[in-house]
Amino acid sequence: MSRESAKPHPEEGQTAPSAAAVRRARIRRETQAMILEAAGKLLAEGGVDDFSLRGVARAVGYSPAALYEYFPSKEALLDTLYFEGRGGLGDRMRAALATLPEDVSTADAMRALGHAYRSYAFENRELFLLVFSGGHAGGVAKPAADGEPIPDGVALDGRQDPTSSAAGTDDKTAFDLLVDTCARGVARGEMASRSPLVLAMAAWSTVHGFVMIELSGAMGAIPPPGGEHGAAAQLWMTDLFEATVEIAAVGFLRREPPSS
Repeated sequence: MSRESAKPHPEEGQTAPSAAAVRRARIRRETQAMILEAAGKLLAEGGVDDFSLRGVARAVGYSPAALYEYFPSKEALLDTLYFEGRGGLGDRMRAALATLPEDVSTADAMRALGHAYRSYAFENRELFLLVFSGGHAGGVAKPAADGEPIPDGVALDGRQDPTSSAAGTDDKTAFDLLVDTCARGVARGEMASRSPLVLAMAAWSTVHGFVMIELSGAMGAIPPPGGEHGAAAQLWMTDLFEATVEIAAVGFLRREPPSS
């Protein structure tokens, strides 16, 4: 089934979008994807320090001002590239879930998502630290069809969802996938009877907190992977992360009431 045919019909009293509006929305999505593609190549070539909207604009043949019709700021573009660009965090987490059997336990699915989150952050260390730095806006505004940015979800602290998508696609965001996994666990009786959103935020906070501490150097200097000492240190950190994920996963599981 195609995405177009899977879209719900308008509610009674609502007007279906015109063919022209649908075409404009499609062109907008395609343009955003083109901009993200160019931004990803420039980031891979020059790193975060040399990245600029002017450079992206040159790469796609637009003026810098024209890019603001699709992304309200450089930070928003980088956020989107990290979370939902081609090969971004959303794709990485979808791929992690796709490798699991259909009857996988919720705890194992959570572990897979946690490891996918960490490995992606390591592969994109500079961008990860920039996106989540204290001086960075965090979250993303999703450009609407009329060009005005609109919120794409609100986190518990009132700011925007930390893993929101601005790509304008029907694909679920990385955080949506985590919420879905928690919802499935609650429905199966495998997880504590709490809101899937609350469980997902707690899981994300645990994994993200570890990765941020690790990559920011707060755990002390960790040798690079090369060499015997570096390999041993990396293995130790992986074991520590696995223990953290294991403890978190067990904490989210449903506890049977004590027998009388």
